[in-house]
Amino acid sequence: MRNLTLSMVAALALATLTWNALAQDEGAITAKLAAAPVTVQAGQEVELQITLSVPAPWHVFGDTPGSAGQQKLKIDMKLPEGMESVSDWKWPEHESVFEGYEVHIYNAGDHVFRRKVKVKPGVKGPIALKGTLTYQACTPEFCGPVEVIDLSTELKM
Repeated sequence: MRNLTLSMVAALALATLTWNALAQDEGAITAKLAAAPVTVQAGQEVELQITLSVPAPWHVFGDTPGSAGQQKLKIDMKLPEGMESVSDWKWPEHESVFEGYEVHIYNAGDHVFRRKVKVKPGVKGPIALKGTLTYQACTPEFCGPVEVIDLSTELKM
């Protein structure tokens, strides 16, 4: 039993070291929130854009979880007072793979998610927009832990 426990601890340590080495060597997955235009007036529509940058050899799961229960991508952004939604998030094209069912993934590259919002009349700025993007990155060999990226930008008035 002791040998089994030591083997499990060693395997976990090796997986952690491998994950840390790959994350440093291959570059990090990043996400950035931007708005267009940045300077707005009350009553004006704004396009929010989240650019998800995935370096090779990584991929992240889209709006479906992986076949082994990997975390699907999740955008969590509550609009501040004075803002209203015009559209839901529009997700970029994904690759479909079949792992017993259709799974949507984003491979290496930049992927832009878009949403229209509107500044309500009478609002004074600046307006801070904040949210998070939750994902799980995988290579063909293994998957890393679930990660959360904080997103923020500011609209000027």
